[in-house]
Amino acid sequence: MAADLRQIVGALNISGEIERVGDYAANLAKRSLVLNHLPVAAQIGGILRLGELVQSLLKDILDAYVDRDVEKAIRVWSRDEEVDELYTVVFRDLIEQMTEDSGTITASTHLLFIAKNIERIGDHATNIAETLHFQIPGTQPKGEKEGYRVVEAGDGEEALTVLAERKPDLVLLDWMLPSLSGIEVCRQIRRKPATRDLPVIMLTARGEEGDKIRGLNTGADDYLTKPFSLPELMARVRALLRRAQPVQQKGQLNWGDITMDLAAHRVARGGKAIHLGPTEFRLLQFFMQHPGTVFSREELLDAVWGPDIYVEPRTVDVHIRRLRKALNCDTETDIIRTVRAAGYALDAEDAA
Repeated sequence: MAADLRQIVGALNISGEIERVGDYAANLAKRSLVLNHLPVAAQIGGILRLGELVQSLLKDILDAYVDRDVEKAIRVWSRDEEVDELYTVVFRDLIEQMTEDSGTITASTHLLFIAKNIERIGDHATNIAETLHFQIPGTQPKGEKEGYRVVEAGDGEEALTVLAERKPDLVLLDWMLPSLSGIEVCRQIRRKPATRDLPVIMLTARGEEGDKIRGLNTGADDYLTKPFSLPELMARVRALLRRAQPVQQKGQLNWGDITMDLAAHRVARGGKAIHLGPTEFRLLQFFMQHPGTVFSREELLDAVWGPDIYVEPRTVDVHIRRLRKALNCDTETDIIRTVRAAGYALDAEDAA
């Protein structure tokens, strides 16, 4: 069943990519018709080369899909940077042309959009290659090529069984798992003492803000919407693993009735142990190192999530709520102050 689901999900993803390619092709056709009535711009050679390259990639990846040829898919995948570099050259040349000759601005603007549409079609060809790699059983998971050991589970129940047998450093969790949804798996991960601190990245086609908030509130540390590039996924994996690693420096932070043991990675309030996920631990650590200082969402993202990973600013609000819930235990004073239009602070006025 898991193998069949992999094929179905992959086919749906690929059909979506092809539909978007069709949308970009329609836009290309409309702008080409407009260009027929305009003076021909000089800088079209680069666009022609870009179009030929992307056309070749699209043909190759569709052939690879029909033939189930993962090696050809990987070759398409590896040429993504070539498309990006050629698009950059075309963009620069067209901007330079408009600067030097104002009479070409209208035609060059259409050509800029055409070049961007072609480049986006190339991105979708790469996405299809990634999906095909995922679809075909027996191919090496991307994480193993990055130096990680990867253990796969075909459904939610199998995932919980695997977690009970061995504790990984990080969980990549698909929302739409058979037998038990990714949301329910995440809830169970957070309920169990042995796994409650595991870093979790939720993967899903659900891109609405409400869905993202639901996933984060359930316990996910990060949320990635499909389709996504594998370089972005690996960047998020590295960033979350970095945040989740036990703090190396020894010592202890104290603020009011809160104690944070950096070496043991433990937190207590009023002598009572507080269980925090890796993101909430780093968030509290940062606040305790800067008590009374108001930080914006963007500043907290840079300090806690890191500058090399993109996370939506509203994600901070979700983790602040989770930190408050863990620290307050429904009876303690709320020590995290919300400053309207400014951010959050560990309120020094409440310190004992």
